[in-house]
Amino acid sequence: MASDSNRHVTARQAIILAWRKVTGQEPTLPELQITQAQGLLEGGYGEAKYTNLQTGETKKLWNWGAIQAGPVPCTPGKSFEATDSSPHKVTPENPKGYYQHCYKEYPDQAAGAEHLVHQMTIRRPTSWEHMKRGDIDAWAHQMHSYNPVGSKTLNPDPVTGTLGYFEQNPVTRAKHVADHIVTIAAANNEAVMAKRGGPVKQDAVDSGSGQSIT
Repeated sequence: MASDSNRHVTARQAIILAWRKVTGQEPTLPELQITQAQGLLEGGYGEAKYTNLQTGETKKLWNWGAIQAGPVPCTPGKSFEATDSSPHKVTPENPKGYYQHCYKEYPDQAAGAEHLVHQMTIRRPTSWEHMKRGDIDAWAHQMHSYNPVGSKTLNPDPVTGTLGYFEQNPVTRAKHVADHIVTIAAANNEAVMAKRGGPVKQDAVDSGSGQSIT
C-alpha cells in the first residue's frame, strides 16, 4: 500500500538524520538498509506498542530496537514494564518463557532512532563493519546473543565488550532482515545493497552509496 511505502521513506529520513548525529558520518546504503530492517523488525520504526500482560497496560515507547532498560522496577517516563519471552526462560510452569522487564521509553521518534543507531554502530563496531560490507549473515551472527556451552559470556563485541543484541537464531534473523530489505529498497527506489551469503562487492557498494540520501 502507498501508506506502507511512505512509512519506509519517512523512516529512512529519520535514520539518516540519526546516523549523522550519532556517528558524524554519511551512511552507505548497506548500513542504512540493515539498520532500517532491524528497526522495522524489532520496533516497527518506534511505532510498536509494548504490553504488560500482568496489568494489561499498553504503551508506544518510540523504541525502534526493543532496547531494554534493565530489570523491574522501572523508572516512569524513562522506561516501561512490559512482558517479553525468551527461549531460555521456558519451563513446565512457564511454557511460553514469559518474563517482566523494563524497556526504554523515548520522547519522540528521532530520539529512538538515534539510540538504535548508537547500539548498532558505536557500541558494536565489529557488527558495524559487517554492515558496511552489506554482509547480513556475518552481521547477524555477530549481533546474536547466545551462551556457548561452558561459557558465561553472551557473544561480546571483540572491541567494546558489548554483549550481543538479540536472542533469535541468527539464521532466522538474517532471513527476516533480508526480506525486509527487499521491501525497504523498493519503497525507497534503490538497489538492494545488503545480502546473505557474503559481502556485497565493494564496487557495488561504492556505486550504490553514491545515490542521493538527502
